[in-house]
Amino acid sequence: MNKKFKKSIYLTVFYIAISILFVFPYIKWHQLNDGWDMIFHLRRINELAMNLRGGVFLSYISTYDFKSFGFPIGIFYPNLTLLPFAICKVLLGSWYTSILIGIATYTLVTLFVTHWVTYKLTYNNYQAIITAILYTFGTYRIIDIWTRFALGEFIALSFLPLVIYGIYSITFGNYKDWPFLSCGLALTMLSHVLSTYINVWFCVLVFVIGIVFVIKHQLITRLKSLGKAILLFLALSAVFIFPFVEQELTNIYSQPAPFKLSFYASLPSNVLWSMINNNYFGYYNLHKSEAFTVGVVGLVVILLFPFLYRFFSKKERASYFLTLFLIIFPTTLIPWNIFDHNVLVDIIQFPFRELGIATFLVAILGSKEICIIFNKLAGGWERIILMFSVICLILLPWYSSLSTLKTSTGVINNSVIKKSMQSNVYGTLNLDNYTPSAGKSILAKVSEKHLGSINEHDYIFNDYVAKPNMLIYKLNIKKHDKVVLPFYIMKNLEVLINNKKQKISNTKQMLLKFTSNTNGENIKVKYIPSIADRFGAIVSLISWISFIGYAVLKSRLLNPKKENFKETLK
Repeated sequence: MNKKFKKSIYLTVFYIAISILFVFPYIKWHQLNDGWDMIFHLRRINELAMNLRGGVFLSYISTYDFKSFGFPIGIFYPNLTLLPFAICKVLLGSWYTSILIGIATYTLVTLFVTHWVTYKLTYNNYQAIITAILYTFGTYRIIDIWTRFALGEFIALSFLPLVIYGIYSITFGNYKDWPFLSCGLALTMLSHVLSTYINVWFCVLVFVIGIVFVIKHQLITRLKSLGKAILLFLALSAVFIFPFVEQELTNIYSQPAPFKLSFYASLPSNVLWSMINNNYFGYYNLHKSEAFTVGVVGLVVILLFPFLYRFFSKKERASYFLTLFLIIFPTTLIPWNIFDHNVLVDIIQFPFRELGIATFLVAILGSKEICIIFNKLAGGWERIILMFSVICLILLPWYSSLSTLKTSTGVINNSVIKKSMQSNVYGTLNLDNYTPSAGKSILAKVSEKHLGSINEHDYIFNDYVAKPNMLIYKLNIKKHDKVVLPFYIMKNLEVLINNKKQKISNTKQMLLKFTSNTNGENIKVKYIPSIADRFGAIVSLISWISFIGYAVLKSRLLNPKKENFKETLK
């Protein structure tokens, strides 16, 4: 066993231990914080798990959960990165265990991805380890999962370092590393659409700054690399993009969950105070002082930087000022009211969502600060004190803030989650996000009562069987019956009676209607993936296999010479 392999094993074991530590408080407490969006995301996992039991990996519409009325959650909200949670649920049965294993798994992914990216930038393993830990325990990342339980956004943060390194490489560094951007954006798209949207705008900002102020040569080559990165990104994420765009082009859906951005902007004083006390709360809608920030670690990194300014490169200094801007960004210093009804901006819903980017930049800057101070210290005991202080700065506020969050908010355990999932009880909150605009007025009747009609008489379709991407309504139907189902119209639906296809249309409220052309004992409503859907899935599958295969081949057979990026940081 060579030395390099041993180091890899030790690092893997260390990162596994860190991942377990990240969820350990909840292993100990046997309770989870009842996060803002917890039930919503657990229902997404439940739907996917039920589909897996039926041998289906691509869930387009919700038939087992979300009131079982064909809610198109799988089309509009990517769910492939939920597979670790769903697989654990199928294999283990326990909701609590599945949640913690899933979170620990993506924490491990975050550690490895961040380490890899940092090492590509610095070729310093120690700095890579410190960056990975700082980012993993970043306040906003913790808020995302334990306070908000914004599971899609939390998963997307695992791949954010790939996005940042990818656009950095294309703009300032080794443009041949453009696949990092493709991979990062694709994995983000398969996790959370709004995170992808924010990351794309960030990449545009960085590239424009690079063109205007930095790039002096190879502009055409870098533009070509950016173009290739975009094409590969689209190919890798086509499995989600194609069905999503296909339904969006029907123009029957409105902007999901619109919020007034100005309502969620914080006073600068509240941001500063929340950083000092490492706040995990976010009582924006109650007009309290708590705000989401990069936490006390971020504050220390920001305050320490000016004293070490001369040790940083020009690009690192630019990163520092960009970090300051991103921290100020979700405050009232920005006139958010002028963007409240601008769809290009208010689609992000919350101005604090870019704090994920700030968290990664803080981790990069903070790790270098620690390395600089460490190298300046002569005595071994001084270095030990420094590392002990760093560990305390990371872990003590983390555990203390988690304990405060637990005692100050609602908690939920496995039995409560299990009961909730079995009951399929879920309000209309969030269900209107992907419901046709014209049908929102009757959403409660459709989702709660399953109210439709037969021959213009109200009928409650409460006797049904759910299957992957299909609902079977059990009732006797006669030829020429006029049926309106509690199921909203969308592209690629097929209605069958005795396996005979029905000609479908929709009501003014966008409910599915048809006139039966045969007698039967049940009505099957199926989502049949279109040619575009299937093509997107095939393109993604081939692209991922080719991409991974090429990456493995390049690293093992071609053994390219490593390029040192330290010069590009100067």
